[in-house]
Amino acid sequence: MRCYSLITLISIFTAANTACLFFPADKSYLVKGLSSCLDFRILREKPLSTTQPLAIQLGRSLFPTSLRSLRGHIDTHIHMTKHLDDAVLLEANSKNIHSTCSIDDQFRAIDIGPIVSYAQVGMTLGAAIADNTSYLMQTGDVRLYFWAGQQNAKGTGVHSLRTVDGTDAIFEDGLRLPTPYGHPKVFLARDGRLHMYHLVIDGLGSHASYDGIVFSLQDGMRLSSADAALERIGGMSVLEIDSNTFRGYFSNLGIPGVPPNQVVDQIRSAVSNDLFNWASEGKILIGEGATELRGKARQPFALRRSATCVTLLYQKVDRSPTKIYYSTAPDGLSFSKEYRLNIEGWGQTEAGPNVQVLANGQYRLFYDAQNDELGNHIRVADFEMY
Repeated sequence: MRCYSLITLISIFTAANTACLFFPADKSYLVKGLSSCLDFRILREKPLSTTQPLAIQLGRSLFPTSLRSLRGHIDTHIHMTKHLDDAVLLEANSKNIHSTCSIDDQFRAIDIGPIVSYAQVGMTLGAAIADNTSYLMQTGDVRLYFWAGQQNAKGTGVHSLRTVDGTDAIFEDGLRLPTPYGHPKVFLARDGRLHMYHLVIDGLGSHASYDGIVFSLQDGMRLSSADAALERIGGMSVLEIDSNTFRGYFSNLGIPGVPPNQVVDQIRSAVSNDLFNWASEGKILIGEGATELRGKARQPFALRRSATCVTLLYQKVDRSPTKIYYSTAPDGLSFSKEYRLNIEGWGQTEAGPNVQVLANGQYRLFYDAQNDELGNHIRVADFEMY
């Protein structure tokens, strides 16, 4: 057993870029010019020294460096020690959500309050406000998209807002997508292009954007309901498996006016190597006909954990009010144990889960909700593993 000094990481933001501050026990180093400090890991195998080689991992890309290359020494000293065996894996993300994986992992949320309601988009009680999806911008803000619709309303379509931590909201003018492109789900690719997958007739289509504001329609269909083996495919939550492979998770959307007990509800998956052409994997992951978890599940959100590990959050519609559940699979496909997500401070309808990591490494749960006062709206909660 050896005693090593741990490194703490924080991030600061300027108008130009992001800087990551590393605090060894004796000195502090500043690394500038990064687009994000998120998912930033330091891997080392020996006691820390000023000449020890390091491997700095940003996302899935490794950059060899040394402490001497971490310039910008400042006079802050943080001292923390812990006995660790062999290799040490340190990362910035809170509660080790992205560095651990177990089917027994459990999460909780604490409701903060509503972030989107009908009045904020110029509609009235009864409007459809739902289907939120988001990404972290290089500025450190979160851009949140959502669907808002009401009969004869001019603003029906996909809207957007910016927020730092979910307690503030700056609504952006205009529509990102008009009707009928519902159930949007976004994925930010390595080349900076934002892909928004959404409903089209008989399947899923997509738009793409480089600025998150102006989107261009991509030709054709990404995945048909028939190819997905679903009556009516819903939104697709996408994550990267490796640099050339992506996996999307989706479910049956449900049919307006048809009770859940008359619809076959399943969560399935598809893979792609270009984010454009998708092929169904054919397996029922969760839902009716699944090997393990056979409850009626819809609207999955895929939270990437370590390596291939995925935690799916989803809505269960077998009882009212509907609630959010989750399950973790080390291989991203074999889900065998589920838990209900306890959202402290909220006890009514829950749907459309979306977990977003913030610039400071904390996590927020954005979710669709409903009550008598606000009708359909979107709420935000702290999210953590315990």
